[in-house]
Amino acid sequence: INSAVAQDWPNKEIILVDDGSSDNSLAIAKSFECENIKVFHQKNQGGSAARNYGLMEAKGEYIQFLDADDLMPPDKISTQMPYLLDNPKWWIGWRWIRFKDDLDGIFEREGPHQSLRTDLKPVDWLNKRHTMLLHCWLTPKYLIEKAGFWDTKIIQNDDGEFFFRVIGNAQQVLYTDN
Repeated sequence: INSAVAQDWPNKEIILVDDGSSDNSLAIAKSFECENIKVFHQKNQGGSAARNYGLMEAKGEYIQFLDADDLMPPDKISTQMPYLLDNPKWWIGWRWIRFKDDLDGIFEREGPHQSLRTDLKPVDWLNKRHTMLLHCWLTPKYLIEKAGFWDTKIIQNDDGEFFFRVIGNAQQVLYTDN
């Protein structure tokens, strides 16, 4: 939540969907609630259903998905937005790093695969058969509307299936390596 709040892009709407947590997550989320941070609760239905709920509530033209275990640097959205403002049918990804307990425990593995660290036509991206983690993408809502919502019947690789449909509706897939 803190990394979403810390984004330096000035026009942001943060939607938190609690998917039936049994711990203190809903209370923590509610402590952030304000004019531009909305909190919703649903019975446990899984990540895809929670993302769909958030999409239905979203008013913005660009969507940044973020799971509870994801972090973003404060300039992620402000770095990606200039590319998308003039190209709303494009889709843009970002580099990622896996870490353990804290940022000092960075694993050697980072992504995406080297072959994806370039701008590509959607068909070329799909032919490479690699994916990027969900929090790497900044997605025009227009592309989501064309691709359709998350498939709640898919348990594994729901993000891969969803984003491949989004890629199929994009004119260009961009990559930033900041």
